[in-house]
Amino acid sequence: MISFEQWKDGFCLVVDGKQILHHSSSSPAIFFASPKKGVGKETDSTSTDGQGSGAFHIEARNLKWNPLKVSSIEIEHGERASTLKFKDVEAGAGLRLEYLPSLLKMSFVYPAPELLSRQTTDTETKSSRREAKKLAKTRISEVVGFRILLDASANERLFGLDGNGAQKEGRLNLKKTQFSVTSRAVADSRVFADSGSWLDARFSGKLNWRFEVRKTVFEVLWQDRTQLPELAIGLNPAQGISAELGLDPAQGLNPAQEISAELGLDPAPLEGLVALSRYAAAALGEGARKAGPILVQSGSSGSARNEFLQIDELLRRMLSLSFSGEGQIAVVANTIRASWTAFSGFFILETGESLDISADDVALESFLQGCDDRQVRRAAMIFVRLQPYHLFCRSRWQEAHVPEIAHPGVYYPGMQGLWKRSDEFLYGPDILVAPFKEDKGKALYGPRELILPSDGWVHLWTSRVYPEGQTFVDTQAGRPAVFYRQNSEFARLFDTIRQMSTRL
Repeated sequence: MISFEQWKDGFCLVVDGKQILHHSSSSPAIFFASPKKGVGKETDSTSTDGQGSGAFHIEARNLKWNPLKVSSIEIEHGERASTLKFKDVEAGAGLRLEYLPSLLKMSFVYPAPELLSRQTTDTETKSSRREAKKLAKTRISEVVGFRILLDASANERLFGLDGNGAQKEGRLNLKKTQFSVTSRAVADSRVFADSGSWLDARFSGKLNWRFEVRKTVFEVLWQDRTQLPELAIGLNPAQGISAELGLDPAQGLNPAQEISAELGLDPAPLEGLVALSRYAAAALGEGARKAGPILVQSGSSGSARNEFLQIDELLRRMLSLSFSGEGQIAVVANTIRASWTAFSGFFILETGESLDISADDVALESFLQGCDDRQVRRAAMIFVRLQPYHLFCRSRWQEAHVPEIAHPGVYYPGMQGLWKRSDEFLYGPDILVAPFKEDKGKALYGPRELILPSDGWVHLWTSRVYPEGQTFVDTQAGRPAVFYRQNSEFARLFDTIRQMSTRL
């Protein structure tokens, strides 16, 4: 439900009890960008029909950001949709707010001539004409960008951005960072919070994010007025988004809640991630999301520069993609490096001769022909033997939008210290992997420190049960820190793989 708390010098927007933004003269939250005086804009004259696209571009340094005057805002409030009308913007403009269960959609409306329509009559007074002329002089013209400052909790952690963002800083949390992306076509950018709330921005042009301690700044410079930005805000774990978006309710409106209940967990983050994935799938089209993103590791021994990603950066990108609502993640390489191949048996691995989750013993034998690397052979054989579990994880993604790979904090949000980790992941709900550390491309073996969530976890290689919390486990070549959930329905399969691995 949308509600406005209005006062003399501003207003506060609240949805489902959560404060989204507050705007006042002393602390504005809504801004428009317009060209500085004397600055022109470059128009795109190229198109397939020779008519030109109408897109334009202005350098950021030539823009002026204008805070929206409180006196110029007129609020039209409805039960499911509201509009903020901006009376001092050229040709009229507005921000349309549409409420769905646990979801707020913000759509920038421009131009909207009817918002400023004035019917001139014979009885119109000279005073009203003067007011109209004065308004025209103060009106912001040629709007080319929009900035909004959303309220944020100082304690929340933000992740995502489709595999980009803060990864090179050695962490996942996006707080106190900036991120920019430019797209000529309509694109989207997604951010996830540890509370289960999320943001999904659809834009064309240049998008800037800034994640401050108490504010999240969303800024778009558009190239074409026909492709104006939209921002969806997932407020709480979704209860009915599937029906609102026209998704098949037979898939289960809230599979994450069932999974969380089975594990005895707080469902909020997992439900929120499922809701984000479903919303993105509906926006992009189901067919566009079946294959999922691919992380490429390329390079050759003869190249001047080693293009391989370090394990820690690769893992942060994987988790960042998962936080962006992407559920199926593959790693592609034209060569195999033992340090990361050793844990690839526990998620999708594709090489020049790839194994997929439907691979049988014949495909495995073909893959292993000529391979004399023991670690690669072990990883490939584990991957194929895990087929029932692969299919289980894949079906949850395709049918219910539960990501195959996730940060452990999504399943165990209350676990002390777990959200701060960026060096371990869950494959499905039952396998936890903490990959090898690396130093200049060389795997570091020996004791590996990690945090185990609040469940009984069995060390795959020794069958020893470990308690929750911080622990250390020995790692060897081809045997990274891998655990499976003691009460998993696949526990017998995992133990069979343990027995098989001792003979490899």
